[in-house]
Amino acid sequence: MARLKFYLFILVVLFVLLDSFGALDNQVFFGGIQTMDGFRGVFVNENHVKCEVDFDCELIEYRCDNCGCGQPVNKKYVDEYSSELKEVCSLFKDEYCDPSICPEGDIRCVDSRCWFVAA
Repeated sequence: MARLKFYLFILVVLFVLLDSFGALDNQVFFGGIQTMDGFRGVFVNENHVKCEVDFDCELIEYRCDNCGCGQPVNKKYVDEYSSELKEVCSLFKDEYCDPSICPEGDIRCVDSRCWFVAA
């Protein structure tokens, strides 16, 4: 048991050292908003898609490469995600996709959650 505690201690120290030297910078956290290898953008917090009426919802960009068709969120979080996406994307030089491939539709509040509903 003492040996297991020793190995866990060494593992924690290793992660702290790696993080302090920037070796773990391929994953950047911004209070629930993050980027990871293979995906450059923001992850939307599940609590930020709650709504009461359609007017509560708005579509935001969430990827640096513009390859997604947007993510519905509650309007009160739009500015937060826009500024975080701008900050995150300033770190990367991604190619851009053609947004015309996205379907037409509306943003709706369905079952207290913002959804994109294709036309």
